[in-house]
Amino acid sequence: MSKEKLLSLGVYPDVSLARASEKRDEARRLLAEGIDPSATRKAEKMATADTFRAVAEEFLTQRKKGWAPTHASKVKARLEWLYPYIGDRPIGAVEAPELLRPIRTIEECGKGETAKRTLLNAGQVFRFAVATGRAKRDPTADLRGALAPVRGNHHPAIIETSSGRSARSRRSISRSGRSTIAWRIGCAPTSS
Repeated sequence: MSKEKLLSLGVYPDVSLARASEKRDEARRLLAEGIDPSATRKAEKMATADTFRAVAEEFLTQRKKGWAPTHASKVKARLEWLYPYIGDRPIGAVEAPELLRPIRTIEECGKGETAKRTLLNAGQVFRFAVATGRAKRDPTADLRGALAPVRGNHHPAIIETSSGRSARSRRSISRSGRSTIAWRIGCAPTSS
């Protein structure tokens, strides 16, 4: 003896009786072919829940509790940059070349550091998807070395003067009586 299954076809008046009859006939046709309509519907729902956008939003919701608000907004903005390209794709089907395309677009705008961080944040989402069983692997690992290295700027050394004060951040008092900090060597007077 098999267990009876019920399949919801919608709520009246949103679904007319004629439309409900059509849905019933479609479900019976699927059953006659040996396909479980409720399992098919569940699989379709899971497919839409496993898009890059859905997993990224879940990742952000879980992680932003431990982040500063500014950091959370920056990570969200970086991930939102990827949504037009891979947001509606199933996360397990995203391959490295299609992820590289939007990252390269950011890099070509002269924002190499942002491109690097966007790739890093996408990798966090993919690893979250792997951990929750929605993806088999993280394609960002294949992109290691694909971006041009970001060259950092050199900053002048902090030099201690004979008075023990830093030459880079000397304080000076303006005519209005406010204290300001001069950041260049030699631009603030040395006397107190």
